Amino acid sequence: MAHYSMEGNGLDDSGRENHLTIVGDVTFLSSPFGDALTFNNINGPTGFAYVANATDFSFANEMSVAFWFYRQGDG
Repeated sequence: MAHYSMEGNGLDDSGRENHLTIVGDVTFLSSPFGDALTFNNINGPTGFAYVANATDFSFANEMSVAFWFYRQGDG
């Protein structure tokens, strides 16, 4: 399907070429668990990442998704 190491880019490391398109106020940062994306605008969403035209993500049955999420701030 896809593997994103987020090492300064949104490239799919699985070799299936399901690369992320990154739009808006999004940057890469290092974390204790590896690299990550950070969405920078605290006043509302101005950035996002998506996979365009990825037929690998047309699920008819089961699927697994894993990610690490860390929320900062009060809102």
